Amino acid sequence: MVRCGSGAKFFENFQNNNVVAVGWGEVSDLSKAKTPADIKDLVKQAYPALKSGQLRSAAGQLSRFRFELKVGELVITYNPEIREYLVGVIKG
Repeated sequence: MVRCGSGAKFFENFQNNNVVAVGWGEVSDLSKAKTPADIKDLVKQAYPALKSGQLRSAAGQLSRFRFELKVGELVITYNPEIREYLVGVIKG
């Protein structure tokens, strides 16, 4: 499951644009990262003021997004306000 933001604020964006995404917009292109350590370095560069725990959390979220979601797999998100799920397929 990929959450669509606090209060499902990106639900319509996901639906209308056929995308799934995560936050941390200041982090550069994740496709260049070859390891979770690379992602941690990217997060640290983009957000130097993060505390150690925040850095681990952000890097963990982005690492799971980058390395665990595979082309062809199903992905799901949920809007609790309208009790609606979106199901999609990772295409790239």
